[in-house]
Amino acid sequence: MQRQLRHSKSTRERLIEAAGKLFSEKGFKETTVKDITDVAEANVAAVNYYFRDKESLYEDVMISILEGMRESFPVDKDMDDSQSAESRLQTLVRNLLYRFLDPERPAWQGVLLAHERMAPRPAVLSIINEEIAKTRHLLSVIVRDLLGERATGDHIELCGSSVMGQIMSQAQIHSPQAPPLLRKGTATRDEVEFLARHIANFSLAGILRVRQDIETEKAVG
Repeated sequence: MQRQLRHSKSTRERLIEAAGKLFSEKGFKETTVKDITDVAEANVAAVNYYFRDKESLYEDVMISILEGMRESFPVDKDMDDSQSAESRLQTLVRNLLYRFLDPERPAWQGVLLAHERMAPRPAVLSIINEEIAKTRHLLSVIVRDLLGERATGDHIELCGSSVMGQIMSQAQIHSPQAPPLLRKGTATRDEVEFLARHIANFSLAGILRVRQDIETEKAVG
């Protein structure tokens, strides 16, 4: 039955999954093409046909992971302009946390993502930069609405960075590559929901205080 299920996937899918698991366990250099084809129950010619070489296969593994994250948890999922800025911030924080901490993501994907953050390859970096730009724009619009029309670009950028800093710190300490003293392991769904509420509430309180300071400064000035 297991063999039958494996072969319900395409050869390309089996190669990507096998390569991803082996890269996470043995590292890129120590993993051979034969290792991958043995696990995927494919032949070496299939790697050449679909990916050209091991380097291109690795890039496709990472692109597959990132595309899956983007499809499962778009930054604007469950969000529209009719919602309040507070609600949109809460939704954005939740979407981003699930993108990084999804409890259902295979462990090997988390290992590769942690490695790739250190020195992403060009093809991978292109996707990352695209998502960063989209997230930054969306967050800036929300923060601007929360701060009011008197807020400057610096106010918006600093508040947005504070929100993202909290999210990224949680992504790092739940990463397989986190230092042992900081590592918390895979987050459960309940933990992700708790973190989303905490970060959103903490951020909203901080942004509201910044807005009060801006309005006070303008009134005094």
